[in-house]
Amino acid sequence: MTDIPGNLLILLGNLPVTVSTTMRLHITSTGSGYSEKIELCQLATPSPTLAVTYTPAVLATMNATAPFSATPTIGGPIALPAQSIRTGSNTLCHPEDSRCAQEDFVDSDNDGLPGVTLPASITALSPPLDLDAYVALTIPVTLSNGILTDATHISGDGAFAAIGQFHSTSSLPSNGAIDLTTTNPTFPVTLTRLGAGDIPCSTVVQPLP
Repeated sequence: MTDIPGNLLILLGNLPVTVSTTMRLHITSTGSGYSEKIELCQLATPSPTLAVTYTPAVLATMNATAPFSATPTIGGPIALPAQSIRTGSNTLCHPEDSRCAQEDFVDSDNDGLPGVTLPASITALSPPLDLDAYVALTIPVTLSNGILTDATHISGDGAFAAIGQFHSTSSLPSNGAIDLTTTNPTFPVTLTRLGAGDIPCSTVVQPLP
């Protein structure tokens, strides 16, 4: 799991967070090129004042696929596609875009409620306020300056963010914007090939040998 310092801007203010995530990339040959599927296997955004739970049902919706072209050589560059993982809405719900209203939310986690449901607790209050947040998120993920360092590793500079909107079961707050940014625009990333075939998240999250 990679830990990335960042800031989460919601109605509570600008909160310092640590973005902890494990991602899975599955690259396949399509004959005319390649296809990359990216999936979030684990995600946590711990903060001193806000606790959010990313349930397995929600994590299962956090994936995206894109084609790309490459001629891989050991030691040479490899340009992986920039991807946007979108869940809870088919529309980019920008924090400043009031048009992305609750009716634009999509029940991606199939729980009968709008958007994806994230249990949350505002721990800054006494007693803490527990609520369900119905969220629409877009998560841009990129790897720039990629190098195929050897047959099992790709290194490069990663970038991660999350933008969107939420509605909640509480009147404080009842709705608002989400804008998660990392402290540094990019951070070093090393991708490790774990084996042949489509390795599931249950294997990816295990510690590397």
